[in-house]
Amino acid sequence: MRLPTYQELTPEQDAVLMLPLDRRWLVTGPPGSGKSVLALFRAQATVGRELEPVLLMYNKLLARYSEQGLGQLGVDVPVHTFHSWWWRFFREQWQQAPPGQDWEYDWQEITHLQLASPAARSPDLVLLIDEAQDLPAQFFLFARLLFGGLTVFADENQRINDENCTLDEIREMLRPDDERRLTENHRNTREIAEVAAHFYAGAETGIPALPDREGPRPEVHLHASLQEAVERIANLATTARHRQIGVFVPTTRLVDEYVRGLEARDVPVAGYHSGRDIELLDFGRPGVIVTTWASAKGLEFDMVFIAEMQASRGDVESVELRMRLYVLCSRARRELYFSWTGRGVPTIAGLLPSWCREAVA
Repeated sequence: MRLPTYQELTPEQDAVLMLPLDRRWLVTGPPGSGKSVLALFRAQATVGRELEPVLLMYNKLLARYSEQGLGQLGVDVPVHTFHSWWWRFFREQWQQAPPGQDWEYDWQEITHLQLASPAARSPDLVLLIDEAQDLPAQFFLFARLLFGGLTVFADENQRINDENCTLDEIREMLRPDDERRLTENHRNTREIAEVAAHFYAGAETGIPALPDREGPRPEVHLHASLQEAVERIANLATTARHRQIGVFVPTTRLVDEYVRGLEARDVPVAGYHSGRDIELLDFGRPGVIVTTWASAKGLEFDMVFIAEMQASRGDVESVELRMRLYVLCSRARRELYFSWTGRGVPTIAGLLPSWCREAVA
C-alpha cells in the first residue's frame, strides 16, 4: 500500500481531510480518487483528541489492507468489518444477537428494540465508513442517531449486487450535514483509466477525468492451460521483483490453484478467500497476492491480472458484471492484463473494448 504524504494531497482531498470530525459527512468519488486514503488520514486526525475512532467496512480483505495502512501512519485505530462490529455492538447494547438470519437483519425488529430500550448516544465515537455502499441502508439511520461524528465514503460505481445500497438511500438514512465529491483519478494510468471507463454503468458517482500519467497499454492473453497462465505471471513477477502484483480470479478453487502454481515456481505469493488465513497477507512488500473477483474492491497493485475470465458465471448482459469489471480494472496502478484459459473466446470477452477482442481474434 502506497500512501501519499500530506503535501501530496490535492486541494479537493485536503478539503475532505479538514472537515470537522463531530459532524455527518457523505464523501463520494469514483475508484482512484483517494477515498480509502482519506479514511485512513481522518482516522489519524483523531489521535490526541478525546475521541474514540472506529474504521468500519464490509470486506475482510479491505479491513486487513486498511490495518496495514494505518500501521504505516503509526496509528492504532480499530478496524472492523461491519458484521463483526455490529454483532459486538448489538450484544453490548441489548444482550442478544441481532435479529435476522444469514447475515440479513430484521430492521423492523431492531427498530422495536431501539424504541423499547434506546441505546445511549456516544458523542465521542467517531465512525469512519469506507465502501459504504456495501452496508445495509438502514444501518445509517442508527449510525446517525447513536454516534457523534460520521464520515461516510461511498461510490455507487462499486455497488455490485442488489443488496448494496444506493447513494440516495444513504442520504435518506444518514441525513448528512453536507457532501463532498472527489473527481480526480490518482491511481491509474491514462490507458488503464480508458479501459475501466469502458465498463462504466452510469452510476451517479460518475467517472473521473482521464489522468495525464501514461503507461503500457493493457493486454489480453489467451492461454492453452492454467499452467501456462501461471507461468506467464511467474515470469513477469520474476522480472519485476519490486512490484506489487494482484491476480484476481472468479472462484476460490482458482485462488488455491494459482497459489500452488506460483509457489512451485518460487514466486513470493499469498492468497486469500474465506478458507485462508488473512494474517499471512502483507500489502507492504512486493510479491503476488491472489484473491477472488469479489474480494478485490478497495485494493490497488502495480500490476493486475484479471484471470480465468472464462470461469465467470455472471450474466454478460447484467449491469453488475460491468460494474465488477470496472472495479477490477481500476485496481491497477501501471499494468493491466486480461486472460482466459482454454479453446475459443468466452462470452464475457464480448464486454471488452473492441481492440481487446481483436488482439486475440
